[in-house]
Amino acid sequence: MYPCRWIGSVNAFLVIGGGLVAGQLYDRGHFKFAVYGGSLLLSFGLFMLSLAKPNQFYQLVILNFGSFVGRLSSGFAAHAFGVPIVITLSAGCCSAVILGMIGLKSVTSVVLVGLFFGFFAGAYIALNAPLIAVLTDDFSEIGARMGIAFTILAIGGLIGSPISGALLTENYIWWRPALFSGIMAFIGSAFFIAMLVILRRRPTQQHQ
Repeated sequence: MYPCRWIGSVNAFLVIGGGLVAGQLYDRGHFKFAVYGGSLLLSFGLFMLSLAKPNQFYQLVILNFGSFVGRLSSGFAAHAFGVPIVITLSAGCCSAVILGMIGLKSVTSVVLVGLFFGFFAGAYIALNAPLIAVLTDDFSEIGARMGIAFTILAIGGLIGSPISGALLTENYIWWRPALFSGIMAFIGSAFFIAMLVILRRRPTQQHQ
């Protein structure tokens, strides 16, 4: 069980951490190489799903369906209410759903949590890059800023899953990692709320 803790972490780190290099390539006009590198790492990450148990693939399907709807609808919501507001709301809802995992007791509850988490997580993921664009004053730096932001994001993904795995233990005590992850997510959501406060204090800028 212990090596499996690192599967998702290494997956996320390789996919997202490549942004540090891809961002620099993008700023220098090497857009094709950024796309090729990102596609390679993404394909490598997706192939790691083959390590999952055959009878657990339905969980991935449910999550991906919810994520698809969330990513698709997030653009419309961001256009109506602004990127910072929608991503902050999505982060807060993700945190609440993670804490809701503590009360899972049936297959129905697993399906519902998977759908809701997939939806809000999909919206959050889809709006990460647009948020960086909104916060960037000089667009010649947008690639570097995205690379740095996604690299920091990757570090969290690299260490978060092993900690949750250690809290889970061999006895599968699910409430421990759910509580830890939920608290960490709420702390992250608090930073987004602080961002909204700072943005609203800027008098002449529009953040759409």
